[in-house]
Amino acid sequence: MHRNNLTRRLHIDLLRVSSAY
Repeated sequence: MHRNNLTRRLHIDLLRVSSAY
């Protein structure tokens, strides 16, 4: 579960960065 959460958080971070760009 923890690993899945980390992956999800990473995806969100990536999306945020994409939005920032």
